[in-house]
Amino acid sequence: NRASPAAGFSTTYTIALLIGAIPPLLGVDAIKLTMFSMVLTSATLPISTIPFVFIMNDRVFCGDYRNSWFSNSAVMVIIIASAIVALVSLPLQLLGGS
Repeated sequence: NRASPAAGFSTTYTIALLIGAIPPLLGVDAIKLTMFSMVLTSATLPISTIPFVFIMNDRVFCGDYRNSWFSNSAVMVIIIASAIVALVSLPLQLLGGS
């Protein structure tokens, strides 16, 4: 008897749900946990975006479809803005800002 093709997905999803249920069962405030995870996500955005700037400007990899100066400028503005948001929100979150 063959297992369902989605058995791996179902098992992984069930385990993720069980792990996700642990913090609320231990009394962790779900809103504070969500806000903290959003701050960490905002901190990773500039770090994860910078390698794409280099990849999207590579003549060998992208050829004629590489970024223009306008696209690079827009991406740099977004990286700088997200870095500022991360630098402001992380201390606020850690020091008890709401």
